[in-house]
Amino acid sequence: MIKASVLQRFVEDWLEVRGLEPQRLEPDVWSFRLPKELRERFGRGELVFSFNQRALSRHPRSELATVGNPVFDRLLAVAREEGRVGIAFARPPSSAARPPALSKAISLGGQPPAKVEPTYQAVYHFVFTIGYPSIEAPDETEVVSVDGATLETWAQTPDLADLWGTLEPEPRKGRSLLPPLPIPPRVIETALAGFEKRMRRRIKKVLATSETRLQQEIESIQGYYEQLIEEARNQSRRWATKVEDREDRIRWLQLEWKRRTEEANEFWRPRVSARLVALGLQMMPRAAYRYAGPGKGQGRSAPRGALLVWDEQSRRFLPPYCEACGRVGLTEPQARPRGGMVCLECAGKEREIEHQSLEPGEKGGSPREKPRGRRARGHLTLVPGDR
Repeated sequence: MIKASVLQRFVEDWLEVRGLEPQRLEPDVWSFRLPKELRERFGRGELVFSFNQRALSRHPRSELATVGNPVFDRLLAVAREEGRVGIAFARPPSSAARPPALSKAISLGGQPPAKVEPTYQAVYHFVFTIGYPSIEAPDETEVVSVDGATLETWAQTPDLADLWGTLEPEPRKGRSLLPPLPIPPRVIETALAGFEKRMRRRIKKVLATSETRLQQEIESIQGYYEQLIEEARNQSRRWATKVEDREDRIRWLQLEWKRRTEEANEFWRPRVSARLVALGLQMMPRAAYRYAGPGKGQGRSAPRGALLVWDEQSRRFLPPYCEACGRVGLTEPQARPRGGMVCLECAGKEREIEHQSLEPGEKGGSPREKPRGRRARGHLTLVPGDR
């Protein structure tokens, strides 16, 4: 029987992926709202799980969280369909590696970082299964690992089962967590590009194998029907078969020959299927240097700060990537008002776009925002509906 703690961890992870948290009615009784897209499938909008028999006796309307319960099995089926997500934490170095002083980090716009704090950041392990239905070869597994800080793709990926055995299930106290989900779009693009590159050699193998098998099949079909056609011609002479019957049979055999050839071409057509089946989040111990964002503002209008990461294992600053174009290894990153970093070229483009959204002030004054309402500083702007 599966331990209650394992089941609780599964439910907690399943909810965490969706940005949800359970309401703990008791330590062993959890309640949570289902996402809209799953309510019809479960036939309800809320689930209440008890993780042992005693808790179930106190909450008889709850569902026992165990394999074999139809509701819990339905939750397991949903998790299998959506793929599996695992998260674990790398151990910090045994020798305490203090991050460099704020003055040692690069400056953005002439400003050093405002603070530094110990944290965790994700390395994403995308697990794909690859099938070869056209050559009857066994399925294979391919893992593409992408560092969330640099977009660096690992050249060699260790066995995930062995790797996971070296990680810790919980984060160390005193460390913040850079949220790994939702997955940044640039990380997904990098993973798919890396997977496509690794698939090329497999596709070449499938092409070569399919062409060889197809050639063998075509030669076999050709020999078979050539023999039948030759026998039809000889038989017609031997038994005084009518010329019309002989020609009809030969035409029929030729059509069958063509049909079998087309079927062989379709059957041995190279096919490769790939599917993302799991995602591993390896949280790396790092130090986050936070910068105040450019511009002015308060509350929701305040600019978001940029982030530079120092890796505790390699003891170096990790070069960021451009969040606009995906360029990696930035040596002169630029902070953007809405958060994150961009390269010099993209920063210039964004400033130009922002400048174009403003109009010159009166008498060559400084740019100011375009009036948005009906009236602004003496200007009358008509909008649809004015009469």
